[in-house]
Amino acid sequence: MNHGVMVSHAMDTMTIILIIMKGMEDGIMVIIIIIIIVITTLTMIIVIIILINTIMMITTTTIIMVAAATTITTVAVKKIVEVSCIISYDI
Repeated sequence: MNHGVMVSHAMDTMTIILIIMKGMEDGIMVIIIIIIIVITTLTMIIVIIILINTIMMITTTTIIMVAAATTITTVAVKKIVEVSCIISYDI
């Protein structure tokens, strides 16, 4: 092995190490991107779940309110009908 071959061999190992380092950097970047994507998707899912829960709560409360309002109105209408019947009966 003469000197030139040694130098070229060392250069090859250096380039290989640099390629590996670059690959590791790219890998780290990919891992970071994947982590960011996972975190964003998880936060989106959590936000969607919270939104669905709040919407469900709002809908349940509105349903309860509507049911209460309908019962109140039906009771009131019945009372009004009874009162009007009594009034008309008196007349």
